Amino acid sequence: MSIDATSRSYLSVPMRYAEVAENVKALARDLPSPEEFAYEFLLAYGTPNASIARLKSGQMNLAKAAGEQELTPHVMEVLQQRENHPEKTMAQLYDPDKMPAGLRAAHHQLDLAVDRLYQKQPFTSDEERLEHLFKHYEAMIAAEQKGKK
Repeated sequence: MSIDATSRSYLSVPMRYAEVAENVKALARDLPSPEEFAYEFLLAYGTPNASIARLKSGQMNLAKAAGEQELTPHVMEVLQQRENHPEKTMAQLYDPDKMPAGLRAAHHQLDLAVDRLYQKQPFTSDEERLEHLFKHYEAMIAAEQKGKK
C-alpha cells in the first residue's frame, strides 16, 4: 500500500480528522511490510513525501525529544500481535468486545508511550490524545509553510 501524498496539498491545508481516518483505514486494509509501516503511517497522517524520503535516506531524524525512539518497539509489538491472529480480519481484531488481550495490551502500551512524549500524565481519553496530536500537527504544518515562504 502506498498513500499518494502528492495528490493532496498537505502543506497548504491541514488534514482533517476524516481524511486521516480514511488514510488509516486504507493502511489497515493493505498492511505494508514491517519495514515500511512507519513510513506509510506517517504518510497517512499527511507527512510530505519529501520528508519521508529524507527519513528513509537517514538525512532526517524526527526523534528530537528524549524517548521518541521508544515508539518503534511498541508499534512493532502491535503488528506482531496482529500477526498472531492471521485468521481474523482487521474488523474482528478491533471489535471492542472481541479484541485479543495481547493486541489490546500492545495498543495500551503504545498509547502510554505516545502520552509520555507530550505530558507527564496519560491523556484521559483517545479524544483528548487526538486533539493534542492534531494541534501539534497543525503547528508543524504552519512552521513548514512559514519556512517555505
